[in-house]
Amino acid sequence: MKVALLTSQENPLFGYYFQALQNEGVSIAGVIVDSAQPKKRDLEIHEERTGGKMPSIPFKTLMQQGVPFWSVENHNNQETLDIVRTQGIEALVNAGTPRVLKKPLFDALSLGVINCHPGLLPEFRGCTCVEWAIYLDEPVGNTVHLMVEGIDAGPILLREALSFKKTDSYSDVRVKVYHANCALVARAVKNLSSGIFTIDDFKPQSEGRYFGVIESEKMKEVTRKLDRGTYRYQNES
Repeated sequence: MKVALLTSQENPLFGYYFQALQNEGVSIAGVIVDSAQPKKRDLEIHEERTGGKMPSIPFKTLMQQGVPFWSVENHNNQETLDIVRTQGIEALVNAGTPRVLKKPLFDALSLGVINCHPGLLPEFRGCTCVEWAIYLDEPVGNTVHLMVEGIDAGPILLREALSFKKTDSYSDVRVKVYHANCALVARAVKNLSSGIFTIDDFKPQSEGRYFGVIESEKMKEVTRKLDRGTYRYQNES
């Protein structure tokens, strides 16, 4: 299976996806880089969530790994479709696209666009799912699925719930979720490439819940629960 990545140059998680795939022995056919720059506030949010424990891996370092990098104006444009078709790319991995992807890109791929959502689908669709799960005292986890035009609605391949230490702070939890997210999608791509998984292993989602951005008062309760070690899934010693 010929796999390429979608990202933007300043996405703080891209390097971690790239390295996780390499660590699993996945051959990366290329990286399609969207010209859009992350908003300053989005970068600040990443820094706040991780407490500076997950800095960006320099883009130039990754470009020296012998993998082709292609620059496009927009991941939804014709140039991206042309790259997919001329390079024979069968699947794309969302490693930080800044776009809401459209149907023509999905249709251009024999498999589709693989995403790892930081929440257990279909129970936690939408925004700040890590925080909502802690607030509701439900499991935090990641889900590998195919992207469709609906938000977090595509068929599921893998789900993985996580547990945390009593001493884990909010930033510790977020960093663990991010690292587990990268590792899970890399494992999924490896198993798809080797034929252990096929398109038939992606299962349609049932009805679920959609969450918006968590409110500030609820977020304060999230951090208090973690600081006190009272979140139900803080059960590791």
